[in-house]
Amino acid sequence: EDARSVVLIGDPRDLVPDSLLDCGVVEQRHVGDERFDQVRHGLAAALIGTAVGLTAGYFGGTFDRLLMRLTDGVVALPLLPLLIILAAYLGRSLWTTVVVIGLLSWASAARIIRSGVISLRDRDHILAARTMGASDIHMVRRHVLPMVLLLALGVFVQATSAAILLEAALSFL
Repeated sequence: EDARSVVLIGDPRDLVPDSLLDCGVVEQRHVGDERFDQVRHGLAAALIGTAVGLTAGYFGGTFDRLLMRLTDGVVALPLLPLLIILAAYLGRSLWTTVVVIGLLSWASAARIIRSGVISLRDRDHILAARTMGASDIHMVRRHVLPMVLLLALGVFVQATSAAILLEAALSFL
């Protein structure tokens, strides 16, 4: 039979030899856990980047310059060596990995979201709502965030793929 037409019934972990499980080469986990973990990494980076980008882009001025210098500092860090050092120091757990990857890979998301917010900030409907007395929180929630959500979705996909590669590199080492 063709290998593509074979349907496996049962637990895929049964296909892994017990010798590999016993020596720790293959970690025995539930099917699908790894993908969900990697989505968490991307989600953490996208959420932090979206929050920083929205805040910096909408309010501008000194606050924008301060947040973008912080973003520049995070971009300048050597990501993989820092991930290895932090993983060795903090230990290898799911939440440690999520937090470390999320805290170190949000900078590109912040820049992308900030550029989208800056392009929206001076549009006519935003200026009209501001003229009518809308608060900043209302403006961000009702007018800016919905228009930036597609960018945030793209950032989330990009951050998830980067997190998959980073976690693969960490597990390889």
